[in-house]
Amino acid sequence: MNMSYRILVADDDESILAVFRAIGKKTGHIVSVYADPRKALEHIQSEEPDLCIFDINMPGITGLELLKKAKEKYPETEVIIISGVATVENAITAIKEGAYDLIQKPFANLQLVISAMERALEKRRLVKEISRLRETDSEKGFCGIIGNTPAMQKVFSTIETVAISDSSVMITGESGTGKELVARAIHKMSSRKNSPLVPINCSAITETLFESELFGHIKGAFTGAFDNKKGLLEYANNGTVFLDEAGDIPLSIQVKLLRAIQEREIRRVGSNETIRIDVRFISATNRDLRQLIKEGRFREDLFYRLNVIEINLPPLRERREDILILASHFLGKYSTKQNKDIKGFSPETVAILENYSWPGNIRELENAIERSVVMCRGSLITVHDLPAHISKGYQPANTERITEKYRDARRRMIESFEKNYFAQLLNQTGGNISRASEIAGIDRSNLAKLLKKYPDVYKKSRE
Repeated sequence: MNMSYRILVADDDESILAVFRAIGKKTGHIVSVYADPRKALEHIQSEEPDLCIFDINMPGITGLELLKKAKEKYPETEVIIISGVATVENAITAIKEGAYDLIQKPFANLQLVISAMERALEKRRLVKEISRLRETDSEKGFCGIIGNTPAMQKVFSTIETVAISDSSVMITGESGTGKELVARAIHKMSSRKNSPLVPINCSAITETLFESELFGHIKGAFTGAFDNKKGLLEYANNGTVFLDEAGDIPLSIQVKLLRAIQEREIRRVGSNETIRIDVRFISATNRDLRQLIKEGRFREDLFYRLNVIEINLPPLRERREDILILASHFLGKYSTKQNKDIKGFSPETVAILENYSWPGNIRELENAIERSVVMCRGSLITVHDLPAHISKGYQPANTERITEKYRDARRRMIESFEKNYFAQLLNQTGGNISRASEIAGIDRSNLAKLLKKYPDVYKKSRE
């Protein structure tokens, strides 16, 4: 590792402390050692370590007690417990309390200790990176994925969890739900982020070219092979491969892809030489692969290799609370692109957007907003700016009897718009009223008055 981390070691055995001093010099990390666990506790109270290493049995304060104290104050700090008697009971107790690992002493191999430390520090780095990405991307959602509904928050949580691992991920959901964005978020948060993410559209490659595209070929392997060519899996070495529309992988290629995943090696077409690869696989499909397996069109063994962890993206019609938030995001994006000053949507437009079924999901919504921005001649997107197939179904006068006064109906629709707008605005600014007033172009005191009408919105933004 090139980065320098702060490591705290507590052990009443001076020879063990000497070992960790030497490790600090070898690795370049800042290692603070304490024979007295009470001094180590004082250190924890005043400074956050990246990694703590505690002996399980020390006079005065045990390693498990220090573990609890460290985790209470710094939940993201990693802790390794060392013990002269590494029993199963000790290990279970330590892991339950949040320890990353338990190492038995005396140390048989110093490199194994260093490796355990570096793995713990790598996890620490990834967790910090995820937090940084959350803060950096706060104004454009979670790594570019926008959504406040419980279903999407669950997706974000799953992305955070699986990003740190190296397991294969299958992203399922209807077309247009944002599967590639999820794949990019996982790669961006992983330890492979500095290596390539190689997307492969499996439905766009003909069966005759598929093998050459994936694995490459050597000169003369077939007609037209004038030079050696690297395959996409080779280009993705140390990175991530994104198999989009995985259900369209030809059967003749599936067995070869399965072997590449299992053996972590490939052969270029026409060559007998094997090439080692280190690649993580993320796949996406809008098809029912289990049904394709029953029909004999997809290999079951490949399915289980690709689908270690499944992330299902809900269609837009099942996350209606996100429709206006997404629409506002796209409005800002395309207003800037078209150099237009469009403030928002008319109340009637809001009602249409929220009640349309969106069979094309987010992709259809983005397309509709882009078209509306181009057509808009005023400061608000109106019904007439929307694509005809979206707006034509909205005819309240013909579908139900009007029973409320115009003034009441107008107020209700405006309140619906304001509530959604302020919810997104406060979520974007973390509840910062001053920042929210700047973005909205509303005087701070006037914004505060408006927010008093929706106390639940402001309260939710502060949670």
